[in-house]
Amino acid sequence: MRNRPGVVFAAFVLLLLFSLSGCGGGSGSVPPQQVLVHVSVFPSQATVAAGATQTFFATVTGTANHLVTWKVNGAIGGDATSGTIDSTGLYTAPATIPSPATVTVSALSQADPTKSGAASITIAIGVAVSPNSIPLNIGGVQQQFTAVVSGSGNSAVDWTVNGLPPGDPNTTFGTITTSGLYTSPNAIPNPPNFQVTATSQADPTRSGSAGIAISAGGPGVNQAPQNAPIKLGTSGGNANDHSAGFCCSGTLGALVTRGGTDFILSNNHVLARTDQAIAGEPINQPGLVDNNCAPATPVANFTQKVKLKNNPNNIAPADAALAQVISGEVDPTGAILQLGSISGGLAQPAPPANTTVTAAIGMAVAKSGRTSGLTCDTIAAINVTVQVQYENTCGSNSTFLVTYDNHVSESDSGGAHCLSGS
Repeated sequence: MRNRPGVVFAAFVLLLLFSLSGCGGGSGSVPPQQVLVHVSVFPSQATVAAGATQTFFATVTGTANHLVTWKVNGAIGGDATSGTIDSTGLYTAPATIPSPATVTVSALSQADPTKSGAASITIAIGVAVSPNSIPLNIGGVQQQFTAVVSGSGNSAVDWTVNGLPPGDPNTTFGTITTSGLYTSPNAIPNPPNFQVTATSQADPTRSGSAGIAISAGGPGVNQAPQNAPIKLGTSGGNANDHSAGFCCSGTLGALVTRGGTDFILSNNHVLARTDQAIAGEPINQPGLVDNNCAPATPVANFTQKVKLKNNPNNIAPADAALAQVISGEVDPTGAILQLGSISGGLAQPAPPANTTVTAAIGMAVAKSGRTSGLTCDTIAAINVTVQVQYENTCGSNSTFLVTYDNHVSESDSGGAHCLSGS
């Protein structure tokens, strides 16, 4: 048989190629595995009240470019029907619940717009209660709560106190009417912190709540309006103490009798508008800050002050002023709020001691005032020199310093409340 040189040569070449491959002499390489871009959105599901907001976060992996484009139901930035979303992922639900009530928020990778993550949002009725948190005292103190329902034409709500509806015989936590008027209990409940809740009648699964903290004292007592004759240690101040959109006031401190005439003793910056008042200006209770910046009931008239400004070396003996009491408007015993014994869980008013003693380090002291209520402390130092900065007028950005000497310093133990009365 004759030889076939072409076939033999082809077989030789094939054998050589297999041989080279087995020896690792080939020059080919396998391409690396491609890294895929992935986008995830957190939270992946949410229920958002109509008109409310929800922040979403996007995580992008597989690329150094972590920027995303936000969409709502496929529309960049969303729209009024489905809600809107900004570049930071802050979603704002529409004021009216859409149909269907579920919308989709998605984040598209700007590095690879074919890759995205998504979250599902259910738009629901919202219930907002105002005020959302408030401290109240025992003894029948009333507070009107209001509820605003969004996403429904039915604004009616059902009120409960700590889960108990209006008319429930258990009044441990106080009572509430069908219109949201709450009345505090006569004793501190356990726990003293609980909630008033308004539930939508259109959708009983939707509700809003407000927190209540019940106490036997606290600043709420001192800030409330009073009927004549008022007790001292209460909110009050000059009716003219307002400027530049601000109003100011403080505490009507104590009763002083001079020549058979009664005066309210307080600070210059409370009664005299920081040296600005003229004799006869009305002093109100409560002060402007506790009456929406509107003058309340006059209980005294400004009389005189210890001057703060332009003293020699800018040293003043005291921040003090007097206002002559309007007949019948102030308790003639000089009773101060919360200085008395505790009755029914509430610290009662009582006049201060009718004798004076020399201040000494370690001596126990108590004060009752508009901002902090009743607090107790001990004297830490005497003959102290301090500097106090004052605004020239209420709300002013211009200030001045006054130096006081021979003053008493408290230990600043945190303003612990006096539990036993005095």
